[in-house]
Amino acid sequence: MKLPHTNVFHYPRFSRSILYALLLGLVVSIADTSRAPAQSEKAVLAFSSDMEKVLQSKTLKALVGDESPFKYFQLDGPNAAGASETAIIYGSMANIKGYIAAPEGPVGPEAFESTDMLIILEMKDEDSHKKVLEMMKDGFVEMEKDGKTVLKADGPGAPPWFARMDGQKIIIASEDYLYADPESIVSPELKKLIGNVQASPYYLVANLDGARDLLTDVSKMASAEADFMTKQYISLIDQVSTLEVSSDLDGDPLLTVRLTGHNEKENKQIKLKVDAAIGLLKGVSELGLAQVKKDEPAVARLAEELLNGLNVEQTDNATLLSLKRPMNFAEQLGTAVNAALGRARKAASKAQNMNKMRQVALSKHNYLDTYRKFPFDPELTTNLSWRVHVLPFIEEAQLAEKFDMDQKWSGATNSKLVGSLPDVFKLSNGAIVSFIKPKELPKSFRDIRDGTSNTIVFVENRKAKMTPWTKPEGVTPEEFAKMVADLEDGDSLIVAFYDGSVRTISNKISKENLLRLCNPSDGEIVEYNEIK
Repeated sequence: MKLPHTNVFHYPRFSRSILYALLLGLVVSIADTSRAPAQSEKAVLAFSSDMEKVLQSKTLKALVGDESPFKYFQLDGPNAAGASETAIIYGSMANIKGYIAAPEGPVGPEAFESTDMLIILEMKDEDSHKKVLEMMKDGFVEMEKDGKTVLKADGPGAPPWFARMDGQKIIIASEDYLYADPESIVSPELKKLIGNVQASPYYLVANLDGARDLLTDVSKMASAEADFMTKQYISLIDQVSTLEVSSDLDGDPLLTVRLTGHNEKENKQIKLKVDAAIGLLKGVSELGLAQVKKDEPAVARLAEELLNGLNVEQTDNATLLSLKRPMNFAEQLGTAVNAALGRARKAASKAQNMNKMRQVALSKHNYLDTYRKFPFDPELTTNLSWRVHVLPFIEEAQLAEKFDMDQKWSGATNSKLVGSLPDVFKLSNGAIVSFIKPKELPKSFRDIRDGTSNTIVFVENRKAKMTPWTKPEGVTPEEFAKMVADLEDGDSLIVAFYDGSVRTISNKISKENLLRLCNPSDGEIVEYNEIK
């Protein structure tokens, strides 16, 4: 369906989170915490991101190939859906531009609301335009303004922002800037700064003199309780007249920051302070990289090259900070990103698996509360696994009703359900949550004489991938000890204790201590915190 350009607001609510993410950091950087009785007539800060240039970057293409870069950077897990929505929105944009004015007057709690701003989201095409509008449903309500239909930010804490459509552009702005032409709100000084960097795929420029009163107040407030060294960096707020930031993934340098003072003396002071800040950054990073070198050597190597590529120089009227492009940057970046993402995905997957183990451990508690015995009591598991008995306690009551409890797992009725393994028992690596079956099976908590926090009940069983989940089998302590011994260094298995806590076990634990943890009443108590 073609989206009309007149009265297009068939989507009465926009996503507040998406819009705020675009604007909050930039607005707050200029209007920290004040309320102004009057607005600045001209914008003092401008930024632009040419998304098409960014996405067509040779470096980015070398990094991700034909994949969407946003898809490439997503992690698996519960937040993946949100990341996907954000990816679609940013991937649908051809260009993002913004212009922000500065409030005048004393520092107070409402500067954010009193700041004039204009954000222009230019979509690639009409389909992209419709797609983003469909997603941006919350946060705005339709209203009439000056005889035209517009949207107004709505909801608790909503800022006084409006939105309108202009062809394939989505305009988000304060009331005074809603119909403003960028040419009319950009001062000659800011226009000159934009001209210096506008060829870059990304830039941010600011004429800080246009917000001098506010920034001076902010500087005084920030310095009030700061230590001597921090005060020196805070004083940059008063000394910097203009700021120019530009970046290009395919360029050399990768990043350029130009800081201009009000006079030659201030320029020299700015240079000294930036030098000191870079030195401090390198010193702190060296300490942090020591551990990174062990875990992610590719990440550490690239980080070191980038830090070494930072350069500060003094020109006639400015301090210039640049970031040199490392050799084989795209290749190094790809290696580092893959390593970091692999580790992040592994951590996210581990967290998700531990949550599943926690749910299973809780189901055992709930079963005991209801039936006064554990679901793996020998009297219960003649025909079917304990997993079948806890189904009603993991929100699988309908599946539980399909089983014939008087029939073995391999019987005519029950065998048809072997392929219905609930997700909570299945971990991301294909492992199955299994029960530790000691020689003396506890029927309730009173049988766990070594302590519920010192006895393992469920384990991550990577060898049970082909075992029917309905079959009444368990893992003996000796079998689990063999699984742990076979782990590679740095790897671990997830385990749940009888008290419901979920932890990990690696091959650093001795076989003797592991067997003690698996036997509930052998009298040989081992505390997990002492052997982990």
